[in-house]
Amino acid sequence: MDEFSIFPVSTTINSKGHLSIAGHDLVEIAETYGTPVYLYDGATVRAQIERLSLLFKRYYPGEAMLAYASKAYLSYQFAQKLARWGVGLDVVSLGEIHIAQKAGFPPSVVHLHGNNKTESELQAAIEWGIQAIVVDNLDELEILEQLAARSQKRVRIWLRITPDLSVNTHPHI
Repeated sequence: MDEFSIFPVSTTINSKGHLSIAGHDLVEIAETYGTPVYLYDGATVRAQIERLSLLFKRYYPGEAMLAYASKAYLSYQFAQKLARWGVGLDVVSLGEIHIAQKAGFPPSVVHLHGNNKTESELQAAIEWGIQAIVVDNLDELEILEQLAARSQKRVRIWLRITPDLSVNTHPHI
């Protein structure tokens, strides 16, 4: 894969002289669905996963996990591929938790992120036994502590810390 290419790895010019990705004619896709349209090339995603995994093995002496941020895009079919390719998954909603479960992700590679998590999202993450829940504030930590106690389960958390620093930037930041 040419790491500087702007095109997906399966990009070709077909017999009509049209750009194609994974054998799909982009002119036909544009005529059928209009533009803009988003296409995900599995070959490119997989090549990037393999490339990054190799770099971690080569240059990082510790344990590392590649994790896909599902808030960018997640469908059941895409999640199945990601699970087969062995990456972790950051989820931010109950729907994404359910997709991860159905797609075959082991809970040991799933993390629940997101601000303003609902009790049902936290409870689902606890019951499934995901790798970690990212806690954004002390109120969320208190709710999580109560849910974990009721479930009689230990919960691994990552506590997000926001330093109380004054920064002279935009007034709305």
